[in-house]
Amino acid sequence: LWGDENKKDLTGEFFDKETEELTVIFDTVGKLPYLYHHGVDETLKTRVIGVVDVLKPDSVGLWYEAQLNLSDEYDKQVKKLLDGKKLKTSSQTFAVARRINAKSGHIERWPIVEITATPTPAEYRMGPVASIKASFDTLRTSFAEAGCENYETILKRYSSEENANDI
Repeated sequence: LWGDENKKDLTGEFFDKETEELTVIFDTVGKLPYLYHHGVDETLKTRVIGVVDVLKPDSVGLWYEAQLNLSDEYDKQVKKLLDGKKLKTSSQTFAVARRINAKSGHIERWPIVEITATPTPAEYRMGPVASIKASFDTLRTSFAEAGCENYETILKRYSSEENANDI
């Protein structure tokens, strides 16, 4: 989620549209690993639970889509956590590439190297991963039932806070 000096995460930092290189690795490679809990879980270790295959900025923050692996029991348990709305989103960068303005908390440079599903994100404003997807799917279905095939244009038009009440 985009933030500002009044909308910071639990570490006192925030991303905004001016943060450099957020998608530079994704734009070059076309994919990013989707991890469970940044690889810090003692049982799962550095578990790649899927692949991020869409990553793009919008008016709210960075939109991403990931294809989950469901190849074994651990992956199936992580999917249950996602479905149960227990996991939220976080990202990671290389320590040497990270640049943050210590005074304002603005994250100035953050080339994303992985996106993670975690129970403890620094960005407390994030909704559960499953809730975000469910809301988008509900809107898409509603537009389709109303005969609207161009729902993405409508979502863009009404996604800003000042236009949200117009729907």
